[in-house]
Amino acid sequence: MPRKPIDEASKPGLSDAGLAVVRAAAGSIPVVGAAAQELIAFVVTPPLERRRNEWLNRLAVDLDELQRKVDAFDVAALSENEDFISAITAGVTVATRSAQEEKRDLLRNAVINSALGRVPLFDMQSVFIGYLEYLSPLHVQLLWAFENPRVALEKAGSRLEESLFMSAAPSQVVEELFPQLKGQRDVYDFLWQDLFQRRLVNSDSLHGMMTKEGVLSARTSALGNQFLAFLSEPPELATGA
Repeated sequence: MPRKPIDEASKPGLSDAGLAVVRAAAGSIPVVGAAAQELIAFVVTPPLERRRNEWLNRLAVDLDELQRKVDAFDVAALSENEDFISAITAGVTVATRSAQEEKRDLLRNAVINSALGRVPLFDMQSVFIGYLEYLSPLHVQLLWAFENPRVALEKAGSRLEESLFMSAAPSQVVEELFPQLKGQRDVYDFLWQDLFQRRLVNSDSLHGMMTKEGVLSARTSALGNQFLAFLSEPPELATGA
């Protein structure tokens, strides 16, 4: 039997403080208050509800698939799993606010990993989901690239490794793997500093000259590796699993 869409349970409520404040403010503005409320009701609220419903429906489908594939997995037991409840509560808020489908997919992966008991050490789950409210998919792609630059270049079909000389800089890897960032040093330096400030990478610059092996070495921190693992698609849901 197909799962019924999640509609009523996923509508924004009074816990959506931002929307509640805007509604209250709009209602207090003379003359234009009613028009502003109409704008919220017909322009702002429906897309937010749609994002939320789509995200929750896809999550429900994934959980049903885990129920079929993983013997020890029990969807019903999740109602008593505090890590999962915390993850879905934080995740749905960030997913509703984001227009980027890739970010919503990362959030769904995080919630599913939490449901499977793959929770980051030291209670970092809520921190990592909070990171995704600010970090863009490009931040995460950059982090993935520097988890293992050599493998990332191989997957991209790049021959950069063969052309690197005795002295090179990690920025060459960035410009090779991300054509849209070629010549955009200010942009990728900004992205890198965001990652460094969150302790997800272990160096503060992509521009120091070093050996080829240095350039191709991992730059993710232990925390960064945990972050990536938490955002990765569970193998149980991978195509062909």
